[in-house]
Amino acid sequence: MKKLTFAVTAIFSAVFASSASADISVSGSVIAGAVNDGAASVTKVRTGGGVSFALSTTTDNGIAISTGAGITRDTDGTSSAAVTGLKSVTFASGGTSLTVGNMKVAGRDTGGIGGVISDFSNSSTVGASGVSTALTKVEGHGVSLSTSMGGAAVTAAMLYDLTNTDNEGATNGTTGAAGVEISLPMGALATTVGFAQYDPASGASEQTSGVSAAYTMAAGTLTVGYQSSDLSTDATATGAKLVTSMGSASLSLGYKTVKKSTTTNTTQVAISQPLGGGASIFAEVDNSSGTGTAGTAFSIGTSVSF
Repeated sequence: MKKLTFAVTAIFSAVFASSASADISVSGSVIAGAVNDGAASVTKVRTGGGVSFALSTTTDNGIAISTGAGITRDTDGTSSAAVTGLKSVTFASGGTSLTVGNMKVAGRDTGGIGGVISDFSNSSTVGASGVSTALTKVEGHGVSLSTSMGGAAVTAAMLYDLTNTDNEGATNGTTGAAGVEISLPMGALATTVGFAQYDPASGASEQTSGVSAAYTMAAGTLTVGYQSSDLSTDATATGAKLVTSMGSASLSLGYKTVKKSTTTNTTQVAISQPLGGGASIFAEVDNSSGTGTAGTAFSIGTSVSF
């Protein structure tokens, strides 16, 4: 993705008469294509995209401060354009970063392997109402810490208010969540473990835990995962995905089965061919069987990164 980087030091110096400096990078993307929803027997043509702004600066004592914002037009539905971001700020120094604001709890998806298609193709009704291992709520206001311990990367988060997913939260909120995710590379094998808990205002807490292992080989990267959730009805998920290449094209294959009294099976395929200049063409297939809306969705289109 191409990025336009603007040096705004002169502007800051002229306006604020200081030596402060900042970097702003701008990137954009657009996608256009068609989705055939086999379950609903309908084909929809859709466009969407967005512009992203990454803002950062570094203090005199070496602390990096960053945030981001965006303007988006949803690619998986008919939602109106929206301004996003500026809901959290990250402070980083010496390989450790602290984020304050709106976020999703760490460890919520660990082990949930098998999905390979984009949101563009995920808009179909195929797989709707299928069983899931997801916690009821995973997003809110809180703090997270990312660092390294030995060779492991560790991220821990505590959310103190899940009733507000915007830019403020009450530290004495009645809902909360906490989670941790640890990743450890060992040569060609990388293992990740995670745990997350959601505490509602009333009723029993929900927990989910998972593990995944990714092995890089000549043919590509194979990842397998397992996730178990303690919900009102316990659920488990087992999945695998293979990411490989065919010439200059990338190919991803995924399979996932979720059991929660009943079972939902999902098979996905995604292939993308770069055309140069940030443009590519893609095709994606999403098949679901078992509980939920069974059927197959197929999408084709082009995406461009600026």
